[in-house]
Amino acid sequence: MAKVVVIGGGYAGLACLIELAKKAPKTELSLIDGRALHCKITNLHKTFAQPVADFQVPFAELAERFGFAFHRHRLNFTAADLISWQQTKKLPLADRELAFDWLVVCTGSHPLLQSHSTDVHDISDLQDGRGPQLLERWLSEAKTRRIELSFVGAGATGLQVLFELQEQLRSKRGLSQTDLAKLVGVTPSTISQVESNLIYPSLPALLKMAEILAVEVSSFFQEKANLANRVIFSSSEAVDIKFPDLPDGSIHAKLLTPVDFEAKAEPFILEIPAHQTLPGHFFIHRGEEIGYLLSGKLQLKLEKSVSTARSGDVIYLTSAMPSQWKNPGPGIARLLWIKIK
Repeated sequence: MAKVVVIGGGYAGLACLIELAKKAPKTELSLIDGRALHCKITNLHKTFAQPVADFQVPFAELAERFGFAFHRHRLNFTAADLISWQQTKKLPLADRELAFDWLVVCTGSHPLLQSHSTDVHDISDLQDGRGPQLLERWLSEAKTRRIELSFVGAGATGLQVLFELQEQLRSKRGLSQTDLAKLVGVTPSTISQVESNLIYPSLPALLKMAEILAVEVSSFFQEKANLANRVIFSSSEAVDIKFPDLPDGSIHAKLLTPVDFEAKAEPFILEIPAHQTLPGHFFIHRGEEIGYLLSGKLQLKLEKSVSTARSGDVIYLTSAMPSQWKNPGPGIARLLWIKIK
């Protein structure tokens, strides 16, 4: 039986173990991490308002659920250590040596922060539950002076934290989404989607939000050259999106390209259950849109006229925006939808 050892129980490490458990069930799997609890990093931005314990799961519980062995041990290693382990096929733990055939290192990279600095923070501050204290400190300082918050790293966690802070600062200042939208010059729906991590604001809108909230937020975005040059995207990169202004369960949607892929067109798969009516359009309509009905039937209301589209039909929108969509049934309506910027 092949033995695979994963070092690091973060998002990547657990994802690796879970996939191996599913696709190679006869593999002997082990996880090494110095912590007792796994923190759900995709929810880390919520720890400004909720206890970090709400997003922690014991590694022992995960090990039992997914069928791997958990060893709590903090490994500090160098490149020379990795070469040595590869030669011996053994890892030194506190009380034993752990044999392996394959070793997967998922510890990530560690930023070089200024030591003992009270003004530089990393992801561990949120993992340790210090989010609420940081937020209160920034709010207190912002009452007497303009503060600047700079984010290094614009991956999923960095952007989620940025938008969560925007929402927290807005609500602490007593501004509703409608109030902020009027001051920024966008719709309340846009503010809602930004705070829900469904869309990214434009740079002018982001700067205006920072000005209104009395903070200056500058983001250093990742290099996107490789992403821009890609021509194929796998189905695993599709992202579920929500529509806060439409009834829950009335529509299901996926963005088929990564959220940080800057293209002139955005492709979506939309599914509307049978006999469901949407009291408005899916998106904020600012350009041309085109759809291809893959299956089912849809009725759309444009001004006073109602049109019916059937499987294989193409829907093309320019300036007009549907005020209602309806699936008369009997089955789910599946729609390939393209937003053209």
